Amino acid sequence: MDLFEILSNPGVGNLLLLFASIIGVAGSYTLYKIRLKDRKSAMRQALKAEIESGKSLDTWVQEKDQNENPPAQIIHATAAYDSHVEDLGLLTDEEIANVSEFYSKLILVNDILQWKRNQIYNLV
Repeated sequence: MDLFEILSNPGVGNLLLLFASIIGVAGSYTLYKIRLKDRKSAMRQALKAEIESGKSLDTWVQEKDQNENPPAQIIHATAAYDSHVEDLGLLTDEEIANVSEFYSKLILVNDILQWKRNQIYNLV
């Protein structure tokens, strides 16, 4: 029996098709897992960088005078959070809780400062 006769057998063709399908599914799943891991990593890095860039909030709170007006701009940006909010479910439960708590408070502070600035500018 030569190679052509072996490959011409319908059973061998079906077996090769099955192996090709298994390899394709395994490759697709592996690629999916890699992309998911990359999304998680990118989100963590972006949120970490954004949170660490908010040192001005700590500085303003610690050094402010009672009569001092709030900063003219928003204390801390939420761009990374806003762009990754749909992917928060990829994080661990503890990470989700911490990120949600931080940004909830941050958004509240930004809103209060915006309201305060509006009040000040309306008086002037």
